[in-house]
Amino acid sequence: MESVTDDEASRFYDYPARERRFRDALAAFPGHRLTAMRVQLLHGELNQAYLALDDRTLSIQGDIGGELLKVVDASVLPEIGVVDKDVRIWQPPQVVRFLGRVIVAARAVGEAWNGHGVELAFEGAPTETILITSVEAPENKRDIHDMLRIAFPSYLTEVFPEAADA
Repeated sequence: MESVTDDEASRFYDYPARERRFRDALAAFPGHRLTAMRVQLLHGELNQAYLALDDRTLSIQGDIGGELLKVVDASVLPEIGVVDKDVRIWQPPQVVRFLGRVIVAARAVGEAWNGHGVELAFEGAPTETILITSVEAPENKRDIHDMLRIAFPSYLTEVFPEAADA
């Protein structure tokens, strides 16, 4: 059986077109208020992130084998709790500080096979964001695919803010 090269796989899956669709889909976020976030856990790992905005619910999930992410409309925001023995719906406690805030930017980060994802920035929170990326990255030594990593980073933007006033 012949194996497929990385270049052949890239052409077959059309990564550039998928990345363009992802970037285009990010336009749905700015200007909308985040009202809720849910994360679907599949076998204990982060599988999908549901973001309820003031006018719709979007799901961020793996595309192909998780090397890229995609944004899709979700028909409903799942309820928190146990769906079945392998699936749970959870809300990360870190998201509470963002609820009710308007998203001012949705930036694409990473690339296919290297932590592809989105960073959401919020009005009134210039040093805090929500970062959702694919688990497909060089530092992932586990054999998992189609999963997410979600972070709530705090950024250092000023070391001595009073110096700027001098």
